[in-house]
Amino acid sequence: MEESLRVTFLPLGVSAAVEPGAPLLEAAQRAGVGLAADCGGSGSCGRCRVRAEAGAALSPPTLVEEQVLPPGELAAGVRLACQARVLGALTVTVPGESAVPSQRLQLSGEAGRGGFDPPTAICHPALPEASEPAPLAAWERLAAGLGALGLAEPEPPRLCLLRALGGLVRPAAGRITAGLRGDSVCWALPHGRRVLGLAVDLGSTKVAASLTDMQSGQILAEGGMMNAQIAYGEDVMSRIAASMEKESARAELGRAAVSVVNRLAAELCAAASGGQEADEALSPEQITECVIVGNTVMHHLLLGLDVAQLGLAPFAPVVREALDCTAGELGLALNPNAGVHFPPNLSGFIGSDHLAMLLASGALDGEGTTVAIDIGTNSEISLIAGGAVTTCSASSGPAFEGAHIACGMRAADGAIERVRIRAGRITWRTVGGGPAVGFCGSGLLDAVAELKREGIINRHGAFDSTCPLVRRGGNGPEVVVCPAAETRFGKDLALSRKDIGRIQLAKAAIRCGLELLSREAGVDLATVGRFIVAGAFGTYLDLESAQAIGMFPTLPFERFRQVGNAAAMGARQLLVSGRLRQTARELGRRMRHCELTSRPDFQAEFIKALWL
Repeated sequence: MEESLRVTFLPLGVSAAVEPGAPLLEAAQRAGVGLAADCGGSGSCGRCRVRAEAGAALSPPTLVEEQVLPPGELAAGVRLACQARVLGALTVTVPGESAVPSQRLQLSGEAGRGGFDPPTAICHPALPEASEPAPLAAWERLAAGLGALGLAEPEPPRLCLLRALGGLVRPAAGRITAGLRGDSVCWALPHGRRVLGLAVDLGSTKVAASLTDMQSGQILAEGGMMNAQIAYGEDVMSRIAASMEKESARAELGRAAVSVVNRLAAELCAAASGGQEADEALSPEQITECVIVGNTVMHHLLLGLDVAQLGLAPFAPVVREALDCTAGELGLALNPNAGVHFPPNLSGFIGSDHLAMLLASGALDGEGTTVAIDIGTNSEISLIAGGAVTTCSASSGPAFEGAHIACGMRAADGAIERVRIRAGRITWRTVGGGPAVGFCGSGLLDAVAELKREGIINRHGAFDSTCPLVRRGGNGPEVVVCPAAETRFGKDLALSRKDIGRIQLAKAAIRCGLELLSREAGVDLATVGRFIVAGAFGTYLDLESAQAIGMFPTLPFERFRQVGNAAAMGARQLLVSGRLRQTARELGRRMRHCELTSRPDFQAEFIKALWL
């Protein structure tokens, strides 16, 4: 076996060892360096730029690098981490613009149905002493304590539970706290310790979680972070491709998902502990219940299921039904006996996060016709009418996350989130109010709507070259929204025809989905009484701009409701309600899926939806 080579990344000062010939991007992934790699390593996005010293032990620049990187950058040692291969030990520098930024995270949303109906009953049995001459075993003492509470004789214990009991049940009399499902003891904790639950929305880009007291239903802490899988690609198809190309990648992607859940669990426990003494501080060991929602690919990767079939027609998942596991089975650093519940997936591209959003947003309540859409790299849409629920997925791509846009970025500090053009003057606003760095999704949507309203672009997205704001750029006509002097990196932030085309494709996917879904359900979009928009991007988009470019139908604004991350709220409601879990199972069985691309009118409707 060849000796591994160590790569160090500055200014972080972290390193990782890889085999000779491995891409620099692989070294970054192993070192936990968040390099932007929206294209999943094909080189097309050009975002994973690093700087190497002259003579660094790297493979020569590839044709892709020569096409993407200007000659001056190549001469200065700039390389694409996905293309450059490691030939010897070396050190590289990661520029600020190449690192994945800390994003504005939407942690929660509006609450809908729910109720406090924990799936596990909590009890506090008093245990008899293990006295001579024939002392009772720890399990016998627990069974006797439960019997004294009037409970039936418990089912035989699992090995994992017995391992916990050994340290809890001492020879002297006392109490412990135990969780019961039916006649089965699920878990045990020292008496007096708070019983906790964790709800997780495992998104492709962002992960949101909340920590709950399972005896009162009180939310103790909320938090979020970026999904560590981003290093393998911005969208789920890139991650599917990575898992198919390299046998170890699927396991690495699964471990990345597990690690982010573990980190959030630890951080939320620390946040909820406040200034308590160490022996009273909350610990992930006290988390005895967990619910995880996410799209089907995230679900499969976390569970270690094969995702190859999700990348090929007919995109069939391994399983759609709800699943219950233990934390120990999944490698989650919670109480090893904690129950981990995964609500049903609806199809290969519609996961339990959409179902959770429907439950939490109240989309299923009331009369009339409702559209509920969760906008993301893959947008899920449901139409509810006459008691029937019809759903589809629209491959809107990552443009609304700023990916594949020349000056695009996620909604982090410095992202332009609002754009207005008045009297030939462009004004803008950034997240955080500081100097501009790039455009996030809501700013891109605004910019395209304003350019169209001012006649600077036509319905096809083409520029009017006679307009004073239009100039000739490296990629053809473009408009400078923010001049270099007002940006953080001293570079003009402009939108080109290619950028506008990306937004057209994204918005067309959504509008095409809405139109075809309404036909499938036999409903006129003009009759929709409620239009629910969920997701982080859906929270911040301007409804007027969305209608102006034709992404949404022209309906009175009072019919729209932006509900934030309702999927995270739905996960929390499922955490504390056994009845709602059963409702979710039943909903998953009766929802009807519409596969857009199999319809004969898909192509014509999509082309029509491209118009602004």
